[in-house]
Amino acid sequence: RDTILLDDKIPFEEKITFLQDEAKKTEYLSFAFADKNGNSTIFNSKREKTNIAQRECFKKDMKGETTKSDLLVSSATGEQVIIIATPIYKNGEHIGVCYGRRDGGLLSEFVSNIKYKETGFAYMINNEGISVGDRNKDLVINKVNFLKQAEKDNDLKGLADIMTNSMLKRQIGSGEYKYEGKDQIVAFAPVKNSNWIIAMGIEKKEILKEANSIRNIFIILSLVITIIGALAIYIVSGSITKPIVAITERLNELA
Repeated sequence: RDTILLDDKIPFEEKITFLQDEAKKTEYLSFAFADKNGNSTIFNSKREKTNIAQRECFKKDMKGETTKSDLLVSSATGEQVIIIATPIYKNGEHIGVCYGRRDGGLLSEFVSNIKYKETGFAYMINNEGISVGDRNKDLVINKVNFLKQAEKDNDLKGLADIMTNSMLKRQIGSGEYKYEGKDQIVAFAPVKNSNWIIAMGIEKKEILKEANSIRNIFIILSLVITIIGALAIYIVSGSITKPIVAITERLNELA
């Protein structure tokens, strides 16, 4: 791909065709190249141009790092995207950045496909507590920040406390909180090499329901064992008392 990008003899239309095919194969929306000033050209039929100089990932790429952006709004299309970028060198000189745009909705699609029992769910937030992946896509589209929401909604205080004390510190852990009137139990962990944290949870009542089922099984087993024990005692005691009664009757006859 570097060769295609840097070869001035290859017509721009040919570069577009090649890179659009590559994007389709690798599930990207498009590929683009930005020079050292952040002036970017997107390899598609519209030849969209934009400037990404203020993007944090671009600044890191210009320092020689390969980066993956947080969920952001494309300055070219206005859509939510994730940008994966890498520095480009020509004859040893850093001349710019090549980057690909992926659909930002893939995070919500990913967590929506995670199922566990009847009420299990998953979601993703970034290091600031902003929703980046959720079964409720409106939370992502509106960039809902749960920490700020908790300032106005006391019901979110439990979630905000877990985020502040553990999740946003990128710790692995678990906790309980109430959300939309439902008690939930969650486990969470940071996603390596990203700004994201993933959480998986389930409604507490479903867990308690299973615990109650197990308790009921033990109660039934205890009753069965008690009944079996009583029957065993009855049978054994009967087998012992019958000979004693017979001997007693014989002794009475002899007397």
